[in-house]
Amino acid sequence: ATCGDCAPVEVEKRLVILLNTLCVAISLNNDLLELFFAPYNDKEDINVPTISDITSSPQIISKFAYLHKPESRFLIFSLLIPFVHREGAIGQQARDSLLLIMALSRKHENIGAYIAEHSNFCPVLATGLSGLYSSLPRKLSNDALIIGDWHRITSEDINDTPELKVFLNSLEFCNAVVHVSHPLVTNQLLEFIYQGFLVSVVGPALHQDTLNVPLEVLETSPKFLNSLEEMIATTAYLELFLRSINESSLLQVFLKFICVEKFDDQRILHTLIGRIHANSKLGLVTIVLFQTLLDLNCEDVLLELVLKYLMSFEFVGKENLETLSDVKNFDICAQKFLSLIPDCCFATLQTSWPISSSSSVSDSINDQSNESNFLTSTGVVSHFTLHPLQNYVEYLNDAHNAIKRCAKGCRFWSHSYGMFNKEEPALSPLPSIRLDNSPLDSGIYLNATSGAPNDSNLLNVPDAQMTLSNVQSDEKEITNNMANPNFFESQLIGPFLSSIFDRLSKMPSNDVYTNLQLTGLLSRLAIYPQPILRSFLLNNQLTLNAKCRSLWSILHSIQQQLEAMAANIDNFFELLAKAKNFFKSREDALSELLGSRPDSSSRKQSTSSSEVFINIDTPKEKTESKRRSIASLLFRTRAQSTPISQPTLKAINNGSGYKYINKRKQSHADESKEADERQNMLRNQNTVLSLLVMEEFLKELSAIAQEHFILDYNSRTIF
Repeated sequence: ATCGDCAPVEVEKRLVILLNTLCVAISLNNDLLELFFAPYNDKEDINVPTISDITSSPQIISKFAYLHKPESRFLIFSLLIPFVHREGAIGQQARDSLLLIMALSRKHENIGAYIAEHSNFCPVLATGLSGLYSSLPRKLSNDALIIGDWHRITSEDINDTPELKVFLNSLEFCNAVVHVSHPLVTNQLLEFIYQGFLVSVVGPALHQDTLNVPLEVLETSPKFLNSLEEMIATTAYLELFLRSINESSLLQVFLKFICVEKFDDQRILHTLIGRIHANSKLGLVTIVLFQTLLDLNCEDVLLELVLKYLMSFEFVGKENLETLSDVKNFDICAQKFLSLIPDCCFATLQTSWPISSSSSVSDSINDQSNESNFLTSTGVVSHFTLHPLQNYVEYLNDAHNAIKRCAKGCRFWSHSYGMFNKEEPALSPLPSIRLDNSPLDSGIYLNATSGAPNDSNLLNVPDAQMTLSNVQSDEKEITNNMANPNFFESQLIGPFLSSIFDRLSKMPSNDVYTNLQLTGLLSRLAIYPQPILRSFLLNNQLTLNAKCRSLWSILHSIQQQLEAMAANIDNFFELLAKAKNFFKSREDALSELLGSRPDSSSRKQSTSSSEVFINIDTPKEKTESKRRSIASLLFRTRAQSTPISQPTLKAINNGSGYKYINKRKQSHADESKEADERQNMLRNQNTVLSLLVMEEFLKELSAIAQEHFILDYNSRTIF
């Protein structure tokens, strides 16, 4: 052991194999444990053994070991700790061995106490996470930052980044340790991860000394370019970590950090909400982070983001309070959402023009050398029709399954968040929120689906509670600092919903990738079965406070803007038909690659799902073609190199020779004209794509409203 730091690799390998063999033997026969572990007892009087004592009873060695160094009391365990963050087979075998010991600690109280109180195992794990995180790339690859459809770290990105793979292995090990260890070990490890990794490392990385810098300055000033790119990377990493954790206790720590922790007296949650407005990739990865949070079906997360504001009932007129729980008019609301689909989307094309077939689109995606773009592909389709409602049944099926999954995930919530039910009084005030400023005393409610598979109990530590009044006063202070132009609306429905509505209202000018993720986020909110939330989003019959916008009114305004913009596009219907055909081809590609994956929906994946435009690459696309943007595939033209003025030869009249003539460079007027044409083309393409996203989003909302109505009706009439 004393030579461990300088041992050759082969010696280390054989040592770890030996230790692993011993751990397996102990786990199979717990009686062997007393040969290798010396329990400590303050009241026990042990005399120094003699040589004859040791010879006659080898167990005395273990009993005497604690008189020397603490690590000698459990030598097998102590020898494995230095290998816990090692890469390769040695590290993996060491971690497997340590997990066997952690499982023993759950059954043997003295081992759990030893690991927590007399070893450095938990500090080594937590500080190792911090060290491995510091080795991660501080900026994402150029492809991720430039190509529009990149919005989260994928498995392919992980494989291309060895440092990230090593970090995730360590995080996965922490997740496993929390799952199998004694509560003493688990609590100490979570404490170290919270304070030593999340608060000390991730918190500063999320802000990069830009806390008081306005978002517009942050995105436009070259001075903050590096900071901006590093914040994008940190946000993407944090979202990946949430997707990588499945142990409820560890996930609780990460959620507490996001929802409660402060950085320079400002809550991290509100900093993230403010970044929804960002026009750069920072806004996109932040929206995806919130979608991942919503997918956890965590009560306290939704309470912090939305419910505690809506439960004041100030957003709705008094005449509607009694009907907020009703969904009896949701079938009418579903029809009203469909009525917002722009008329131009219902056009049937009675002429023939070039339209890409599925094969030609696939070829243009898969073949990097194929220069024929979407608008100039050779396939010709006559009387092309893609009616917006022809696949509406698929939307209904998706909505039905999503609502049932979400309801199952929320079945352990402490409150239904209904209205004025005599059997269940309205929350005034709400029960104390189980999120506190003291580390690890929170009890975030995680359902069985988002936590450990076999843990159906709610996590609750009642000692630390934050009352609603404390939270509301903090919210007001933060909201004032955000300088939100819709301040009064923010007070009625909260900064999260207000920020989403603000960004949605800019759909005609947003890029298509932001619109896809934004509409996916709103659809996910609408799926929640909590009456107050679904009524606010889907019931367009409600009379809201004059200072509060409804989702329907925002969509109605967007519809008018997009129709006016579409009327000014000469070849609009041609572009729309080809764009629809392209989306259909992408959908077919996703369906083929997703196969029979559980809970997968090809239609949803091809529109506003968070997985859109990723993970559909064939091996030959792996390096370059996967990073093409949808806009480049829809409207791509041949790459034009910078024109270089070169001399040309002109024959002399008498035929005696030639003379050089230098052509003049393009005039400023011509350059300006080309720039205007390019700008107009981009504007037209964004209008067409926004119309398609709008159409898909309205069908999703309509289907969700319809399914809420049907499921509620069935639950009332089944008996």
